[in-house]
Amino acid sequence: MRPPVAIILSFLLWCCLVISVFVLYEYLSVPGVARGDRESIQTEITERMAAAAREGRVGCAAVVFVDSGTVSLARCYGAPNGDSKCDPDRSLFTVASVSKSATALGAMWLAEKGIKGLDEPLIRFMTRWKFPETPDSLRNEVTMRHLLSHTSGIVDGFGTGGSALDSPMQSLPDYLTFPMHTNMGTPHATVVSARPGSGFAYSTMGYAVVQLAIEDALGIPFNTFMTDSIFAPLGITHSSYDLVEIMARGDAED
Repeated sequence: MRPPVAIILSFLLWCCLVISVFVLYEYLSVPGVARGDRESIQTEITERMAAAAREGRVGCAAVVFVDSGTVSLARCYGAPNGDSKCDPDRSLFTVASVSKSATALGAMWLAEKGIKGLDEPLIRFMTRWKFPETPDSLRNEVTMRHLLSHTSGIVDGFGTGGSALDSPMQSLPDYLTFPMHTNMGTPHATVVSARPGSGFAYSTMGYAVVQLAIEDALGIPFNTFMTDSIFAPLGITHSSYDLVEIMARGDAED
């Protein structure tokens, strides 16, 4: 038995109404910015950040605008400890995977100085840990370029959230063998499971291998290398890869 025409028409009208609501919502929710207009982009971002701070959706967040190499605006929102104001010159921020860009700069510095090439087998520089669960045919092919571009064949499948301040910190080889502190997914050993260069897979653990290879090649802590060779020449004085150092100098209280 065929349904009445009125029912079919009502259903079609209902579908059109639902689609129209979604289209209208998407149209009205478009940010009020104009292509190429820096001022409108800056206004949109700062207003959204201010709203997030008022609603308690951020603890302490900062926005910095750089125009032609010059900082045009640096502004903080929220409070780091609930009772103090966020300060763009003093407050500390966990930059998470943004630190990969600085790490990559360190690796490029080493290549420029001729200390470690981007396409040399990385395992020749590693002394403390050498992909223990990976076949020689794969681990011997991994290069710095593979690790920096997330094409090393390492597939994480989990996220790392750092360790609590009151918990013991793993050594780097132990961390690569099996990370204890993860915030998503199932942790596992750092293994090259695909042919290096054969595909892309975002890997935080791959950058931990970069850190270990740099330490083994230079014989100094990674943070010392980054502070002396990268941060200091650029005038970056408060950034660090060493949480213990940050706590010791008292900056974490600001």
